[in-house]
Amino acid sequence: MKTVKYFKIITLALVLVGFAGISNAQVPPSKPNHPQAMQWHQKMERNGGWDHMRIPNLTDQQKDQIKDIMLKNREAVMPLQNQMREKAAHLRTLSTGDNVDQKAAEAVIDDMGNLRTQIMKKRFDTRQQIRGLLNDEQRVWFDSHAMMVFGRKARGGMHGFNR
Repeated sequence: MKTVKYFKIITLALVLVGFAGISNAQVPPSKPNHPQAMQWHQKMERNGGWDHMRIPNLTDQQKDQIKDIMLKNREAVMPLQNQMREKAAHLRTLSTGDNVDQKAAEAVIDDMGNLRTQIMKKRFDTRQQIRGLLNDEQRVWFDSHAMMVFGRKARGGMHGFNR
């Protein structure tokens, strides 16, 4: 009887330790201070922001055009991202403290949604512009890999190249 009780306790302890290890090991690289995220950002800076896509057989002209498109995208998206950060800080201010203003907070949330929509549309347009530069073989590769760059798999959200 005692061995069954000890067996259950030991099993429970091992399960808890296992869950603690799993939850600790799954820190997403989407967090800014995560080492993998920092390496990714450094690689992006070194390679001009697009080279890691490794689109096969790009000509020098295609590379230059892609760099130009990506630069224009960054220039267009950066002010929107800055506004998003400002709205997030304002939302934090509105949602904490003794007097929470629900209507003002909801208005800020709506504004954030509109900004996010604008950013996603700009990124979609950028992706289509790049796609238009590619030949059939490159386009097939790009379509099967670009979500790693432009989509959720990139860094845990619809951040694409600009974070």
